[in-house]
Amino acid sequence: MGLRKSAAVLVSLMALGIYAPAAGAEPLSMTFTEARASVGKQLSDAALFAAPDTAPFSAQIDPASGAISNGTLGVPDFETHIEEPIVSDVTVDFDIGQITGSFDAATGALSLTGEAAGTLTASGNPTYEGEECTVLAEPSPITLTTAGSSGGDNPRTGAAFTAGLAGPGAVAGEWENMSATPVEPGNSKNVSFCNNVEAQIGGPGGIWLKQEGVVTPPQQPPTNNPPPHSDPPPPSPTCVIPNLAGKKLGRAKAALRKANCGVGKISKPKHQKGKRRGALVVKSTAPAAGTDLAAGSKVNLNLGHQHHKPRE
Repeated sequence: MGLRKSAAVLVSLMALGIYAPAAGAEPLSMTFTEARASVGKQLSDAALFAAPDTAPFSAQIDPASGAISNGTLGVPDFETHIEEPIVSDVTVDFDIGQITGSFDAATGALSLTGEAAGTLTASGNPTYEGEECTVLAEPSPITLTTAGSSGGDNPRTGAAFTAGLAGPGAVAGEWENMSATPVEPGNSKNVSFCNNVEAQIGGPGGIWLKQEGVVTPPQQPPTNNPPPHSDPPPPSPTCVIPNLAGKKLGRAKAALRKANCGVGKISKPKHQKGKRRGALVVKSTAPAAGTDLAAGSKVNLNLGHQHHKPRE
């Protein structure tokens, strides 16, 4: 059966470059409700997630130019399985970064660009337990557009967001090759596992992301009543640090941006060769959760490995 889902496809949503928002930029919020992908020998138009799972996307957009910056996509994590040439469960962990792009309101054309990279971890196989590979789509970065295609035997094409970015539409893009690099190049087991993974995910592939769209409530008919007194302006937004303990990095970043906070320094534990490790999750923040700061204040994230759950 091979990989039913693959790190190689979803991580094409990542963007690691950092861009400052343009002057006058406004918040942008979207929610992708379905994803399909074609990857190497493994997948051909396979469903990666569908409702009720979603991938929320938040960013900044310049209403004048349509330029998109500081985008963060909260891709759902998942587990999958390899059967050839080795048998192993696979856990996919994401490090969601910042995405850039553009939107043309006149045509509904949307473009999102980022580097496709992530981590794939083996479990459930005593020989390869805890072995990790870094997967990368090439060439990098990859761009998903409303005019793009996911490729493969049953390609899915993008669809323009003619009703605006709150309405229905889709983006898609292709890559030429997918690689899997050992995290520990001096570890023969790690090299063997990643070579097996690369043999299955290598070659052309692509991904398709769809947004169902938001239903707009019907407008009330006009009345002859005089307008009510205007309410006082709402208070300026603040950054109240959410509780991020136990969240993967991508979800943590999305939660910070939703809370009007910025992402500060990210601390990760040093790698210990040969030691079993779980996925990286947030252990603590600085300042602590619940702290009320000025909007846009940066919050430092301290990451650690999630403990493996015992099998029942």
